[in-house]
Amino acid sequence: MNYQPQRSWRGDRWSSLDLSVVSDLPTPALLWDVEVIAANLERMIDIAGGPDQVDRLCPHVKTHKSRDVTAMQVDRGIRSFKASTIAEAAMAAEARAADVLLAHPLVGPKAEAVVRLARQFPATRFAGIIDSLESNDQPAPTIPSYEIVLDVYIDVDVGMHRTGVPFGNELNQVRSRIIESESLRYAGLHVYDGHLHQASRQRRNDSARLILDQIRSDLDRHPTETIILGGSPNFEFWAAQTSAVGGADTGTSTRWRLSPGTTTLWDIGYAEMYSEADFQIAAALLTRVISRPGSDLLCLDLGTKAIASEMAIADRFVLPAIPDATIVAHNEEHAVIQTDRRSDFAIGQPLIALPRHICPSVCRYPDAHLIRDGRITHDRWTITARDRWPSDW
Repeated sequence: MNYQPQRSWRGDRWSSLDLSVVSDLPTPALLWDVEVIAANLERMIDIAGGPDQVDRLCPHVKTHKSRDVTAMQVDRGIRSFKASTIAEAAMAAEARAADVLLAHPLVGPKAEAVVRLARQFPATRFAGIIDSLESNDQPAPTIPSYEIVLDVYIDVDVGMHRTGVPFGNELNQVRSRIIESESLRYAGLHVYDGHLHQASRQRRNDSARLILDQIRSDLDRHPTETIILGGSPNFEFWAAQTSAVGGADTGTSTRWRLSPGTTTLWDIGYAEMYSEADFQIAAALLTRVISRPGSDLLCLDLGTKAIASEMAIADRFVLPAIPDATIVAHNEEHAVIQTDRRSDFAIGQPLIALPRHICPSVCRYPDAHLIRDGRITHDRWTITARDRWPSDW
């Protein structure tokens, strides 16, 4: 498949989608356009350097949480993945992933759970992250009883201040402790730059270069097997800077893996902020008008339980059919919008809504209804890792 860039963040596909076929489809519902997902995957591979460099990708599965989408990636040669939950890690293994990094601290029962996954899926290499001497002591007592050695990455804090340890003496102490451990193996560094979300590409790149300088300095002193780095906003920067051809790759012995996530489905939040990125919105929500409570008001069945709602009320979604609509109230099962076109929309009329943040919107649904060849079908894909732990555990 040859990727063809399309820069319209709203997209003609969603504006022109035939909704006359959804009379029997309960709302709210999650919709995925399979062709657009495929195009986004091809674009990811292209940014990584093409099919010959596909092993540089280690995409995060938290956006889609779907075994079927993961299988699409595996079929294209992507074999390494990042996960946030045990259920996501298990899902990736079920889809024949070769490597899975659980990018969440191995605290509580998670260390034992990762070991259990390693025994359940011997064809997949699992790894975890550690960011302190204290967190190092969490999995260490658990692992020996299973007679395996667990790969761990040091989670590096490069400015987000969420998890991780900054480059320097403390990181070196954690690394030494791992190397001395009989049950843990130092696999490399996990470097997430989630705090870099400036709208200006130049400003993001300048900030990322400072991180790259820190990585280079650390590699000069401590050769490292693998570095998993970045997210979606700086995906293209990291791909270019760590490319063995034309980039600033620091030594041929280090394997650089790129870890975008939202690029698989994309959303209007990223599309508006990063307009230069050639990804398309592959996911939307189907909603209906359920009431017309005022002369300029419509009420939809798209409440806070149906869509990501961590941002300000007015910023939570966009309606392609009513682009000037303003969200004025949002409750558990209701969304009230204000529009001068209230009379154009009847009670029961279906509408497409584009979430500003797709990742936490997806996990509100048990499955996604598929769009193929521009038409909504009766096919569905399960949101396999909707829960944090596998359902059969």
